[in-house]
Amino acid sequence: MATRSDPLLRTAYLLTHDWGLAEDLFQEALTKAWFAWPRVDEPEPYVRRILVTTL
Repeated sequence: MATRSDPLLRTAYLLTHDWGLAEDLFQEALTKAWFAWPRVDEPEPYVRRILVTTL
C-alpha cells in the first residue's frame, strides 16, 4: 500500500475537496481494510471502494 497511498489519498481529496478531511477518510479506510486484509485479493480497489462507501 505504501506505493499506492498517494493516488488513494488523491481519490479521497476528490471525494471531500479538503486535504484534512481526505487524510482522515484515507486513514479510516486503511483501518477498515486492515481488519479484512487476509480476505483481500486486490488491495487498491478494495480501499478505493471503502473510501467511496465511507464518505
